[in-house]
Amino acid sequence: MPVIASSLSQICRELADQLGIAINSGDDSEVTVMVGNPQDAVPSGSNSHRVNFFFYQFSPFEFDADALPGETGFMRVHCMITPFGVSEDSVGAGEHDLRILGEVIRIFQEQPVFSITVNGQAYHIQVIMQQMEVEQTSQLWGTQGDVVYRPSVSYEIALAPVVPNEAAVLSPLAGSLGLEIQSTLAQSEPEVTPVSPTVPVTEVNTGIESWQPRICLVVGGVCHESLAFEVGSPELAALSAAVWIAGDIGTQVDLRWDIWDATSGWETLPAFASPVIAHDTLDPDLAAGATTTAVTLPFTDQGGQAVLYAVRTYERAGDGVEITLLSNPVLVSLYE
Repeated sequence: MPVIASSLSQICRELADQLGIAINSGDDSEVTVMVGNPQDAVPSGSNSHRVNFFFYQFSPFEFDADALPGETGFMRVHCMITPFGVSEDSVGAGEHDLRILGEVIRIFQEQPVFSITVNGQAYHIQVIMQQMEVEQTSQLWGTQGDVVYRPSVSYEIALAPVVPNEAAVLSPLAGSLGLEIQSTLAQSEPEVTPVSPTVPVTEVNTGIESWQPRICLVVGGVCHESLAFEVGSPELAALSAAVWIAGDIGTQVDLRWDIWDATSGWETLPAFASPVIAHDTLDPDLAAGATTTAVTLPFTDQGGQAVLYAVRTYERAGDGVEITLLSNPVLVSLYE
């Protein structure tokens, strides 16, 4: 019975499968993509071309040292890719090795970033070519028995997620800040009133391809990026809010909520509206005349948090990869 597929194995297998689709997209291409030791990929009586992914080294991600149990960790994965061509017509096996290897390098150069889904969550994985020193090459091939050295290329896969079986419940967000300085260390009730961030005048630079929408909530003609209400309060019951979106005028975006509660943590809800942007600037002084979209909170009967995003999706001009960008978050906190 096969061992359960880990997040690491899913990343490695999916990357190999996506390369296989790309390398066999030509009419006459027929290359089998394998994952394992090079000695297992050597053609034995087979007339099929092969390319093998040998994942040989796994390193921790330097900036992920503070990851806690239950949080997704990340690592760098090193892979040696080796072609195993066969003689066909007037083309020898050695030349087929170079043809296959050249296609691998071309594909990864044209599309260095891949979107790979692990347990329902999409991750962007980047492949980065690495220089193989003579000593390292000798060590790798010295463990492959009688397999003759083949031309190979090494890549770093960054960053591969390590997904826990049971995710930790992440903490809520801070909606306001306050600072108080005391002359003694004696415990006392705080006297300072926390302050929520004010909404600045913001013009979105739509001249760059990767521009991000900017949003705020408009309540009673006033712009907000953070709100807090007591559950069951008259203020919450009377809340009438609308979202004001700035960006490239005429572009359609999706609105969605991320919600949090103390039991299950954060959850992303499906998009509930797809308005068209009508402004390229947020100016709190002009909120009364802005084109807005009415929004309702995803829940009002319990404590928790809801974060509103405007989601923009576009196809990158350089390589055609679909990119998803989020606006700034707008936070609504409910307390009991």
